[in-house]
Amino acid sequence: FADLAATARDREERRRLNYWAGVTALAADDCVDALRYLDAARTGRPPYAAALLQALARARATCTGTSAEQLKEALAWSEEVYDSAPTLDTSATLAMVYAAAGRFNDAIDLQTQAIFEALKAGTLPRHPALQQDMARYREAQPPVRAYLPEDPLFRLN
Repeated sequence: FADLAATARDREERRRLNYWAGVTALAADDCVDALRYLDAARTGRPPYAAALLQALARARATCTGTSAEQLKEALAWSEEVYDSAPTLDTSATLAMVYAAAGRFNDAIDLQTQAIFEALKAGTLPRHPALQQDMARYREAQPPVRAYLPEDPLFRLN
């Protein structure tokens, strides 16, 4: 994706390819490249896609070196996206950012909602990170991975 993004002539296509380069780098646990690609996808004028803001928020919640100001910005994005569409993914993302900010009770509440949504849809086995992250939040520990390689985001079906 990164090579395609570098040669894309259309700005929107470049944004989309940088987004995918960023989330695949996150799944590979490569925060440096992930943040570089996701920030590149955010260049230009808003509006930014909710998926991009969620991926960038997850990166900031899990990558070392995130400043307090960057985490505050990630929290604002996550709350905005969640408020507009409270889904499994937006709940899990907001929980991740809350935990990174030390707000573990809020993280547990949102993670509970994400798990409930997965149970309701019958997809909990496809989301192993939900229960793994919940265990971390209950131990007052921040998240460690934005996406697992087996995340449904990377499935074609």
